[in-house]
Amino acid sequence: ERELPVEQVRDYLLETTVQPAELVEHTMRTLQDPIGRTYPFTYTEGARIVRSWLEVQGQTTGFARLLAEQHTPSRLIAEASGQTDAS
Repeated sequence: ERELPVEQVRDYLLETTVQPAELVEHTMRTLQDPIGRTYPFTYTEGARIVRSWLEVQGQTTGFARLLAEQHTPSRLIAEASGQTDAS
């Protein structure tokens, strides 16, 4: 794992993105927080899991179930792959 100085990462983001400086600062704070740094990955992976599950469930039925029932990622993955014994 290679760790760069925070200032170097911030400068790089300010140079290469079209995001305003305030958003870059927010991103830097998020990435430095032990819990917050997982957000970009869980959001992306969660969207992939739900999208796959919705293809099996159907949009209308799937969204209704997401609103009415509690689901875990492992359950969504299992149901998307045709397994029904995951909790």
